[in-house]
Amino acid sequence: MERILEPFLKLEDHMEDLFEAIIDFILNLWEELTPKKLEQWFRKQKKIVRYILGPIYYALPLILIVLIIGIIIFLVIGIITLIQVLWKKYF
Repeated sequence: MERILEPFLKLEDHMEDLFEAIIDFILNLWEELTPKKLEQWFRKQKKIVRYILGPIYYALPLILIVLIIGIIIFLVIGIITLIQVLWKKYF
């Protein structure tokens, strides 16, 4: 788990470093979520499982992580925008 959070531990105040840390976090988490035994299992299966279901299974955790982080980022941006609009309107 420490290896997954490592990009954030060495993070400083720079915004570019934040985006790089988020990308590193996503890739490290993806590596942890895809077990090695299933990779061997997919190699032994028939072509339909091997070439269609295998890539879908390994891409699914990455897609879900990116969607969840994207939703969180857009929610934060939306809340900040809403606060700015309400602040200008009432103050």
